Amino acid sequence: MGRCCKEEDPHADAVELAVYGLIQPAGKKQQQLPNADELLCCGALLGATHLQVHPSARVRGLALAALRQLAANKTLLLTARKLLGQILDSRHLCLQDLDDFIDSPVQAAPLPSQNAAVRKSTEEVRWQLVREGLDFSTWVRTLSVELLALGSAVWDGPALGVLAACVPLAQHVAWFAERLLVLALLKAASLPRSGGNLAKALTEFFKREDSDSAQAQCLLRALHLMRMHHTGQRQRAVPHFPEDSKDAFWSSLDLCAAAACASRVGRPRDGLLYLELHLARMHPDLAPDQALLPGGPTSELRQLGVEGLFRAPGPEVRLLHDLARQLPEDELLYGVTQWCHASSRLARAELGQDHLATLHLRCELLEAALHARGGTLGSEREESQEAARLGLDDALARLGLYPLLVGGDAPAESAQSSSAAWERRMEGLWRLSQWDQIPVPGERQQGFHAGIHAALSGLSNAAAEVAAAERPLPSLVANVAKGLQGQQSELLRQGAVQLQMLGSIFSLTDALSEDARRQQNMSAGNSGSVAALAERWRVLPERKELGSAQHFLQIEPLYALRATLLAIAAPPHQELRFLTALAGLAREASHPHRALGLIERAASQAVRRSAISVVSAGSTKDLLRLRWEQARCLWDLGQPQEALSIAKLLADTLRSCTPGATSATSAVVASGVDDRSFAAQVVSGTGLWLSISRLESTDVILNNYLEPACLIDPSGAQPRRQLADYLDSRLSEERARQGSLEHARTQEARRQTEANLAAVMQEMATLRLNTHANPLQLQKQLQSLAEQKRKLELQNKDDSDASARDKEFVKGLALNCVKQLARCLVEGSQENLTQVACRFLSLWFEYSQEYPEVTTTVREVTPKLKLGALMPFIYQLASRLDGGSTSGASQGSAAAFQQTLDELLVKLASRGTDALWPLVQLRNGDQVHESMRHSQSFVADTAKTKAAARVLEQLRKKPEVRSVLATVEVLNRFYLAIAFHPIQKEKRGSIEVPFTSVAHYREVREALRVAPVPVPTAPPGVEGGPPQACIHAFEGVFRIAPQGISCPKDIKVRDSTGREHRQLVKGQDDLRQDAVMQQLFRLLNDVFEDNPKSRQTNLRLRTYQAVPLSPCAGIVEWVQNTDTIGDLLVGHNEKHYTDGAHTKYRPKDWNHNDCRKHMNDVKGSSRALQENALAHVYEKIKPVMHLLFLERFPSPADWHSARQNYARSVAASSMVGYVVGLGDRHTNNILFDKLTGEIVHIDFGYTFEAGTALSIPERVPFRLTRDMVAGLGCLGTCGLFRRCCETAMEVLRSSAPLVLGVTDVFVHDPLYSWALNGNKAKQQSDPQQSAQSHRTSPAADGNEMAKRALMTVKGKLLGESGSAALGVPAHVGQVIHEAMDISNLCRMFGGWSQWI
Repeated sequence: MGRCCKEEDPHADAVELAVYGLIQPAGKKQQQLPNADELLCCGALLGATHLQVHPSARVRGLALAALRQLAANKTLLLTARKLLGQILDSRHLCLQDLDDFIDSPVQAAPLPSQNAAVRKSTEEVRWQLVREGLDFSTWVRTLSVELLALGSAVWDGPALGVLAACVPLAQHVAWFAERLLVLALLKAASLPRSGGNLAKALTEFFKREDSDSAQAQCLLRALHLMRMHHTGQRQRAVPHFPEDSKDAFWSSLDLCAAAACASRVGRPRDGLLYLELHLARMHPDLAPDQALLPGGPTSELRQLGVEGLFRAPGPEVRLLHDLARQLPEDELLYGVTQWCHASSRLARAELGQDHLATLHLRCELLEAALHARGGTLGSEREESQEAARLGLDDALARLGLYPLLVGGDAPAESAQSSSAAWERRMEGLWRLSQWDQIPVPGERQQGFHAGIHAALSGLSNAAAEVAAAERPLPSLVANVAKGLQGQQSELLRQGAVQLQMLGSIFSLTDALSEDARRQQNMSAGNSGSVAALAERWRVLPERKELGSAQHFLQIEPLYALRATLLAIAAPPHQELRFLTALAGLAREASHPHRALGLIERAASQAVRRSAISVVSAGSTKDLLRLRWEQARCLWDLGQPQEALSIAKLLADTLRSCTPGATSATSAVVASGVDDRSFAAQVVSGTGLWLSISRLESTDVILNNYLEPACLIDPSGAQPRRQLADYLDSRLSEERARQGSLEHARTQEARRQTEANLAAVMQEMATLRLNTHANPLQLQKQLQSLAEQKRKLELQNKDDSDASARDKEFVKGLALNCVKQLARCLVEGSQENLTQVACRFLSLWFEYSQEYPEVTTTVREVTPKLKLGALMPFIYQLASRLDGGSTSGASQGSAAAFQQTLDELLVKLASRGTDALWPLVQLRNGDQVHESMRHSQSFVADTAKTKAAARVLEQLRKKPEVRSVLATVEVLNRFYLAIAFHPIQKEKRGSIEVPFTSVAHYREVREALRVAPVPVPTAPPGVEGGPPQACIHAFEGVFRIAPQGISCPKDIKVRDSTGREHRQLVKGQDDLRQDAVMQQLFRLLNDVFEDNPKSRQTNLRLRTYQAVPLSPCAGIVEWVQNTDTIGDLLVGHNEKHYTDGAHTKYRPKDWNHNDCRKHMNDVKGSSRALQENALAHVYEKIKPVMHLLFLERFPSPADWHSARQNYARSVAASSMVGYVVGLGDRHTNNILFDKLTGEIVHIDFGYTFEAGTALSIPERVPFRLTRDMVAGLGCLGTCGLFRRCCETAMEVLRSSAPLVLGVTDVFVHDPLYSWALNGNKAKQQSDPQQSAQSHRTSPAADGNEMAKRALMTVKGKLLGESGSAALGVPAHVGQVIHEAMDISNLCRMFGGWSQWI
């Protein structure tokens, strides 16, 4: 419905929202779904009620008359009152009026007789939606009158009565007429006798390329309302073919024409939705991603050969190009390799910001248009040439090459010449400050940029008055505002930017007028207003706020205009500062070429206007900032030598600002550069570039750049982080060098030297004992051996010194790196410290045994650390606990490490209960229930249980923690009692167990009364945020979950705010793996937010809370508003599976049991037979996930948002799941969020490639079956999904230390299944053997299976594939292919449901 009319009224939105509120999407709870008559009546009643307060007495009278006439149909009135009462406030004016009509009937005017209405046969009814030359207001009023004129040939009694009552009112109020039209079209579409003709009329309208935008949007909104209403009524996606082939309306509507029209009028989400509906209609038996392949099905594509890739795109592909340009965030064409035509390559280049390729392709298209021959008509050829020229102009503008745009002759005046070319030329002229008289032929002076040029020309003329510059502006404002009516968000952004541009001109003229007034009054600071305005404009949005590179291009004209305004009226230094800031924004938005052009402009303006004729503090600072920005642009453009030449000179200049500098220039520079953070940024950044380029030694980089940067700005987080990162990288490189084959050979040579020296000394001793040898000969031999000994001793000394230097170098790097990371954590800046905390702990864990000084450093900073950054790593810290004594004779590095670890854990646990649960769980490490499988073979790590008990005992001594710890321990025992409460599995669906029958229930109630604690499955508290809500009470009974082998208990907990928390208490299940995986997901979300690329694509992983209680029990947060994809697609009925989407949309396909039986029949057969069997299953069952999105999210905006969320979540979870080896991804272990469209993975029992060890090994890296792909849309795994996969993999690779650091917990606290070790059991039975093994065996460092698992994770993060290391795109492409490969899927276990 929306806003299209010029005389929009605030009440119009209320009517629109109410109508949409009455249509609930399928799957949501609703009391009553109204039919078309009831909706029409509700909309009419609401609109007429609102118009009773209209300023016009005539309108008020017509509104009252309409209400009285509508009240004549008592049945419809009562139904409408009931419906509106469900969505409106009880005090709403409409409800009060309706109650008055119901309680005190008014004498209503009689309804017009249907005989009086114009009668026509069904064949004579023709919808005249196309009206030439009418504005929107006239068009919509005219159509409302003709609706009534159609009479009983279309309308039945109720609809005719509503129209007769409301059309007189609609003739006076356009917004009411529009909403009446939309609802009337909904009614007409549902009538068999009018639906087909209406669809044909809509198709005719949609096919017109010159249709009015407001009219088109009105009809598209009507079409959208029809879809929503029909979807709700039929409880499925509408239209869906072939089911809707008999529907008069949907069978006659051209969906592709509707999609094209939506694209033309700026509704790309509608366009994409209707395009996919069109493809589903044309290819009902093809998966969505197969419908757009060149030539259709794959067999036909093979017949076409390579030339099929270069065919001119069809209408659907061309439409997709347009939609991709309007939806840049969707990355629709990314990764699409099937279309190689120039137009497709151009669209991909433009969307990928490949400006050089865009320029080349635009030139190719212009050349092709110029050489067009044959049957092309002259006018068509000229139009093609004009479009190609405009495209080339647009490519030049994207690169900022405006001098090329304005350098030639003005566009010629011709019938085919578009005003767009002239507008682009005028834009280039005002950007370049060219104010000469420009001949403007025809009506081109009416364009927006022509008006801007005229206004700025007036400002640039010193003799002209300010009012002359404002003269063109009011008409421009009116034109822009008129163009904004009824537009979608994409076009609204452009209009909003244009309004801001005009506002900027007004702001400058106001400032100039104010300064002129002050000058006349001889006031001080006569240029203060302009200067203040310039300072405000210099504050540009941050990169996070800006969004994508495409968003920068949308808002860039505003900043370009402000730059030109400052060049006209502001002091030179103000223009210089603004251009520098704008260049930085352009560079950060991935437009370094444009940024470099701005810098060159700023530098030339400064020189030309003599801005630096006198060296001053301000000009020095401004020029230094300008040149640093220039260096950054050159670096981004791949010109490191030029960038470093500038940066090194800047760093040399700025280093004189450090404390103790006494050079002659120090005073000048220090006064000119008072921003120490900027100086530190330059010096540190230069050091970073030198380290990347490897153009200086480590000592030079550290001593001349990175360390001085920290001295310049001691409180700066970025220089210190860069120093820590550099030290860390050098440490990794040095350890890699010392572990290399070359270093091993060097070490072997050193050992050989020692052996040779020992042999020589032994030989000399032997000779001295030989009393029978010739003295002279003996003397010569001893002299020769002495010389060898001397040389070997020198060599051995050099080798020893080199080894000592290597060790000291590593020690110095490790110690310095830990210190710098600790400083980052101590200062606690606002940046994301997740990776800093992870690396700090990893280095401590790795080097504490070898270098005790590292532990000393950690212990010194522990009291100062901001613990919030360390809290997410509580599992990693707790896993390092060991049972050895930390006092008495044991004073070694291990004892110091344990003592420091104890102190840190006590500090963390004192902050809240988040750290207490892992400690209690670790203390319970030997509590394995007898019902647990292989419980007799489980060997607990008693050292860890004792260590955890030791820390808990220390906490118990702290008064502020004692009572809270007691409550947590009682809750732990209570939850364990629930987990292993005996139940009868065959009655799991009907069992309700009262909590009073569970052990420790009374203790829990008493403990919660004394010391309330937060709900363990609630989201973790935020540091500095509100306190967490505590447990108030448990619901009276718990139930048994319908699914799950271990029969999880479904319980409900109410917190102190009244909110209900649903939990699953699981026994016979090791949830430590789930907890650590959720911890990894949350930490990766922090990294995704911190990384610019992943933040731009809104990557995130859905998480939930998992709290392990012991090695075989735990609590899991219930994920609200979700269903498993198995329940959604297949259904709940395990015998027949009749309630899933597959049965609903494709009832003739095989059901789930048929597919499984067919695959079971070939289980154990050859791969070829299994592959053929699955291919046959694919023929018998088709994907329907895309239809599920259409059903649950019928609104184009909701559908588009849900599809984006789905693609992002599938991509992120697939890449992370692949890296950690997540298996068992059957349809009941993946949830679908019914509100957002995201997927949520649950049950992490099979990670680290455990699925490959099953009796039927898993062979795919993640779940990407046909239904999963269908949910991604018509481009399948290309587009947004592929982009998000690559971005996620890039972030995972760059965050490898974080991933390995988090999963390293399993080495030191092995999983239950990994602890089932017969050798460990044998050692446990022999204390001496156990102690000896603990000292000497590699198993003392953890479980060997965990180590191998981590090596596999590390290999994936390195992109290892066989003997090669793949780049990110190739790596992602390979795993996607493996996940979809039918030869892999056919050998999966049948319960995995690879056909779904």
